[in-house]
Amino acid sequence: MAIVARALAIPVVGRVVAALDNIEQMDTVIIDGNEAKIHIRPADDIYQAYTNKMAVWAQRKATYISTRDLPAETKDGIRIRLDINAGLPSDLDHLRQTGADGIGLYRTEISFMDSNKFPDVNRQADLYKRVIDGANGKPVVFRTMDIGGDKRVPYWNSEKDENPAMGWRAVRISLDKPTLMRHQMRALIRFSPASKFRNYHRN
Repeated sequence: MAIVARALAIPVVGRVVAALDNIEQMDTVIIDGNEAKIHIRPADDIYQAYTNKMAVWAQRKATYISTRDLPAETKDGIRIRLDINAGLPSDLDHLRQTGADGIGLYRTEISFMDSNKFPDVNRQADLYKRVIDGANGKPVVFRTMDIGGDKRVPYWNSEKDENPAMGWRAVRISLDKPTLMRHQMRALIRFSPASKFRNYHRN
């Protein structure tokens, strides 16, 4: 959820108890995802403080835009490669907006989480082709599906792990269910003759 919200630039604060019970229609609400705070009917000083923050943010963004196409180099001339992380087709806009060198990590599991059934080979291949085409020749590194643990899919019943990071997820699922990996690899290699193929497995 947090990854998708960040990609769509939607502020999110989780585990807010009975928030809707305290918000009335037309109320002003400030959602501060950075500080994990929600201000309902904020006082004038709080409202002004956030207005000032937004102005500073807009100024920083304008400064960044004016310099984003400059080469990323250290003072002694060492070139630094800057890639973005992605997981949605809409992230391709960020590739263009930021002037990044490519997509250093495309989280393929997001498409699995955003579907009401397991995506078949054709659907996966269509998505990966859209990403490659949208990158306009810039390199893309695809990560095989990292589902399981805290990344649940609606069509897959799995027990909750005590430690999601070390539980039954990612490549461990792929080893237990090799058909899933084969389907994804078939989808990924469909376009490989026309592009350099790079893949990343999450342990």
